[in-house]
Amino acid sequence: MKENNFSFTNIKELSIKMIGFWNVRIFNPAWFTEYILKDLNIKEPLDFSIDLKNMVINGYKFDGIEFMITNNIVNIKVEENNLKQIENANIILIKILKLLPFTPINGIGFNVVYNFPVSSDIKFVKEFKNIQKITEDSFSLNTYTKSLKEKDCLINVVITENNSDNDINFNFHYDKNYNFEIDTFFKKIKKTQIYLYE
Repeated sequence: MKENNFSFTNIKELSIKMIGFWNVRIFNPAWFTEYILKDLNIKEPLDFSIDLKNMVINGYKFDGIEFMITNNIVNIKVEENNLKQIENANIILIKILKLLPFTPINGIGFNVVYNFPVSSDIKFVKEFKNIQKITEDSFSLNTYTKSLKEKDCLINVVITENNSDNDINFNFHYDKNYNFEIDTFFKKIKKTQIYLYE
């Protein structure tokens, strides 16, 4: 697939998740603005949410990105599907890993979720369903799953089907820190489109 054929069609969700042991208090607005948002050319005001129970900031929204943090997960979600937000999410990941190198990390995942009508004629989906059917319940919800090994990560693919549509979830899982490049997330998204359309 050529880069100019890249498409956001049918993409439902894009996110990067980092599972580990996070000190939420580090991510205060002053630190976050100075060390994470610097050089990202953010044009919107920074919105944030507060965990009232623990009296800490647990999330930010800015320029098409939602950033959420708890003691065990950092979630960087792209809310506007465009290349700049994907790049910014990738930069935030890299910055956090460089700034907090001693944070114990159990896993890093690049997540790409598509949604298609059941009637869509996608060869990958048809072949995938023939491989392994995992569950079927009274709501006619079928789930199919498979793991694919790449040279640098494990790809977990889950297809969930109901009466009208399919959710296809690709998770590119790294079990430790990795030397990510600025376009890693984009390359993972493109990889999903190779699986789906070629």
